[in-house]
Amino acid sequence: MPYVQLPQAWTLETGGEKTIPVTASTVLEALSYLAELFPLVRKRLFTDRGRVASWVTVSLEGELIPGRAAAETSLGDGETVMVIPAMAGG
Repeated sequence: MPYVQLPQAWTLETGGEKTIPVTASTVLEALSYLAELFPLVRKRLFTDRGRVASWVTVSLEGELIPGRAAAETSLGDGETVMVIPAMAGG
């Protein structure tokens, strides 16, 4: 089973869970599954058009996955998709 790992700041929306098992065969399916489980996470992950938000970086086993490639990127058993939100500061 693959997993999605979220930033600590997002765990308020997941009941404290940081690493969530998902049923998916691609990175996009994993993110969509997560969004179904936790609707508040959907607003952080996806745009109103249903695309992976530009302010979110996604990696699979440490390799960055561009948002447009998420639909084609295969996800294997035991692999972890990491969600990295954009950082702002000054």
